[in-house]
This record gives sequence, C-alpha cells and structure tokens, in this order.
Amino acid sequence: MADTDKSKADLIAQIESTGVGATSAQDIRDIVETMEQSRGGLFFSAPGTSTIGTAGVFVLAEGTTTELGSVRTTVSAAGRITYDGTPNRRGIIVGSLTLHPDSAMAKLLAVGVAINGVIQTDSVTQIHVDGDDPETMMCNWAADFTTGDYVELFVANLEDTDDIDILRGYLGLDLIFT
Repeated sequence: MADTDKSKADLIAQIESTGVGATSAQDIRDIVETMEQSRGGLFFSAPGTSTIGTAGVFVLAEGTTTELGSVRTTVSAAGRITYDGTPNRRGIIVGSLTLHPDSAMAKLLAVGVAINGVIQTDSVTQIHVDGDDPETMMCNWAADFTTGDYVELFVANLEDTDDIDILRGYLGLDLIFT
C-alpha cells in the first residue's frame, strides 16, 4: 500500500478509530509522510530586466532562475513555485532581489510576494535605489496553500516607467503541516 499524505483531522480520526495500541505500520508511515515538510526554492542565476509599462504597477521579476530543490512543489524556470501536494498547508514565503533602475537616476522601487498572480500588499518593501548602486530588497509573507497555488516575486517602479534590472535573487516556499 502506498504511503499517504493526510490532513491532521484524517490522522486523528484514523488513530481514534483503531486505537493507539492497534496503530499499524502503515498508519505510522502515513504519519511520517504527512509530517514531511513541503518546500521549493529557486535563485536568479542570470540577470534579467522587468519591463515597466506604468509607474506603480507590479510586474513579474524577470531573470533566469535555477531550482534549488523541491518536495511536493514544482519550480519553473519562469520564477514560479507551485504547491503540488495535499492536504492544504501553511506556507512561509521569503524573497530577496538585488536590483536597480535601468537608468542612472535614483528611483523608488518596490518588491512584493504574489500568490496566484495577486500581489500581497503587506509583503511589499520599498527603497530608493540609485541606478549605479544596486540594492538588495527582501520581502516575506505567510499564507494557506491548496493544491495548484503558486508564488512569485513582483517588482514595481513607483516613480516612472524606467525598467528594473534584476541582478540576482532568491525565492523560497516552506509549507508546514497544519
């Protein structure tokens, strides 16, 4: 029989129905499978440029990404981490980008976490960045994930339409059993 990732309620019901003394080896394997942490990670391995069409509008952080590893997630070359597992889990997202405006002028830039393409407003960080002096910006967020939910990093130029150069970065998703 295959080991099964179960919800917390399903595990409790399974143990209560059989009794603690009657817990089978398969029940224990299911518990171990369920408790394994789901995760995905990537880093921006080559620079990219995010094209800004409108000041203050967030766009996907562009660059070549490389997978750092995944368990119950899929990491795409486009900078997306998708949760593939079941049951639902609580996700902790950490992102970091080193960037600067495409021009040599200082600009107010922002970085934020997007879940399923929607920017999580309270995850956004802002900083004035000189075009000749890249800055590293971090953002983080926590959310509940169901199968198929995905996370990405987005950037915005809050002043004008100068593009944003992404030099390097990291995106990680750690999903815990709830």
